[in-house]
Amino acid sequence: MRTTIARCVLLLLAIAAVTPGREAGAQIGGLIKKGAGHAASAAAPAPPSVGEPVAFDDVILELTPERLAQIAAGKAAARKIAEGPNGPAAIRKRIESLDERQVAIYSKHVDEINAWDEKRRASENCRDSVLAEATDRLTSQSASQYMEQYRQLALDYAAAQARGDSAAMKRVMAEIERQGKPTRADTLAAERSCGAPAPPRVVQEWLDLKSQLEALQEQLAQAEQAVRDAEERESGMNQRQLAISCERIRIYIARMEAKQQQHGFTQAELDALAQAKSELKRLCGE
Repeated sequence: MRTTIARCVLLLLAIAAVTPGREAGAQIGGLIKKGAGHAASAAAPAPPSVGEPVAFDDVILELTPERLAQIAAGKAAARKIAEGPNGPAAIRKRIESLDERQVAIYSKHVDEINAWDEKRRASENCRDSVLAEATDRLTSQSASQYMEQYRQLALDYAAAQARGDSAAMKRVMAEIERQGKPTRADTLAAERSCGAPAPPRVVQEWLDLKSQLEALQEQLAQAEQAVRDAEERESGMNQRQLAISCERIRIYIARMEAKQQQHGFTQAELDALAQAKSELKRLCGE
């Protein structure tokens, strides 16, 4: 009897021990299958892309192998100038350096600079007033003569315009503008009367830096234009065409990396882009 009871107890213990293990095993097996499913999903290739009709025009251009090569040539030419010693990046560094120096001077000598600038503006206002009085006096004393000069200049301009002589028209217009300006003698007299305050040394240094910065800003604009010109010249495309083409290429790259279906490309474009996919990010990935 004792043996039978002992065997029953052992059997119950064995069942209790085995049952949770089976449940855990079932759970682990499910997790393994679930994890394998996720891995298979993540590793799945992008669904095959099928070309679609695209309405090309003078802005949206077809991305053929030849056009991708043109874009690459344009970008390479632009990059060569942009990264050169006189390219935009180099000029911006020089601007940044000079700007820091100018700001440091202004911060330290702001009162001195403002005091000189106030004197300068007062002197300019004085000269403008003196020159205005001189011009008014001259025109009032010989109003009929001025009217006759303007009448003759107007006739000369009309005659040049009738002949289609643009050079003569430009000369006459310059003479008309000169008639309304003070003479050199009047300007010198105004400067003697009003004076011109000389800037202190530190103010002159600040002004020199200001002039250099203005010149560098002009150089920067020219360098940026040179980059654009080189890109357009070598690619045979204008800036709008290049921008739209690169935007479409970036869309293709994003969908490719996300393993998404491609839309908005013809089959010929998809073939060309797939063939050049290793170069696309360098081409338009910025």
